[in-house]
Amino acid sequence: MNPPKHPKGVTLIELTVVISMVLTLLSGLFVGASYYRDSASQAACIAQISQIQKGIRSYQNLESLNYGDAIIEADVIGSNKAIGAIHECPLGGNYILLNVIPNPGTPFARCETYGSSPQEHFPANTSLY
Repeated sequence: MNPPKHPKGVTLIELTVVISMVLTLLSGLFVGASYYRDSASQAACIAQISQIQKGIRSYQNLESLNYGDAIIEADVIGSNKAIGAIHECPLGGNYILLNVIPNPGTPFARCETYGSSPQEHFPANTSLY
């Protein structure tokens, strides 16, 4: 007696299983890409806040200002000033600036998207200065 012959080709069930596995892997890839994009936007936001902070400290040193002294945005931001321009936050909001020179360790700017301060929304080991 001859052994049963297997037909050549792929059955519909095998094809369905392969397609479902590929789609499962792709969905995981898209979720991961979204996470990395958000992380990159957060990093860009932190970098911009850090640059604003450094510009304010430079302005403070050049003008011999003390902590708590009032500052006017037009004196700090613009062409040939301590801060050339403040860009929109990559996360969609704007930066809100203080109107005084802050004490060391206090951020001069905060992101509208995140609320009251960057420290509440970024990891504790994140350095803004």
